[in-house]
Amino acid sequence: MKYINLKGRFSNNRWLVFGLLIVFVVLLFPFVKERLEERPRKLELEHSNFYTDGFSPLYQSIQKEFDIDGATMISDFRIVVDHKGEFQYINLVLTTQGAPDTIMYAVEYDQGNDHLLVRRELLENHRWFAREFDVPPKYFFQLIDDIPSSEWGSELDYYRITSSAERRGFDIEERATYKVSGEGKVKVSYSQLPVQGIWLRVCGTNQQTMESGMFHGCDLKEHWIMDSSSDRR
Repeated sequence: MKYINLKGRFSNNRWLVFGLLIVFVVLLFPFVKERLEERPRKLELEHSNFYTDGFSPLYQSIQKEFDIDGATMISDFRIVVDHKGEFQYINLVLTTQGAPDTIMYAVEYDQGNDHLLVRRELLENHRWFAREFDVPPKYFFQLIDDIPSSEWGSELDYYRITSSAERRGFDIEERATYKVSGEGKVKVSYSQLPVQGIWLRVCGTNQQTMESGMFHGCDLKEHWIMDSSSDRR
């Protein structure tokens, strides 16, 4: 009569199962880690409030929370401000261009909240994705923080980056008012534009904003032009 060594067979199967489990965990971990990172996170505003400290400390908090490196650029920036100068809505999109992937950080704030909502998304192999703007966040927020609080609000309450380019890439609109860094609101000629600038489109309207913070139309329009040819980058 032949006897089957159940103990040895069980031992072999146990190591086989254990090995398969390790392989499964190794393969699954990157997927789980990626999904966990992409869950929206609430970033409290206790130590970084754009009303008192400006946007620069706010961006530093986002950098620290998500370990964002210096290669990250702003691809969208929108603000809705009420007539009292208080921020109703903020939308900021940061992208880190890498090979072969692009990482996007979508940052949102709604009036009355004590936190930002930050969502991280890996745009894997999305070759079609391209940044519309190429604005260094640290430098841009330094420029934004230089704007006096009295300039926010009034009749103009919607702000959005519309261009980050050299002077030759920007067309003067006859019916628009331009505010060049340090020069106040003026009617400008083409030659007065900075060689390298960041353009904020400023819109004023009595219409209600949509949930995304967008306006249906503008009644008043300005352009804020920030000279980006300095060495503060």
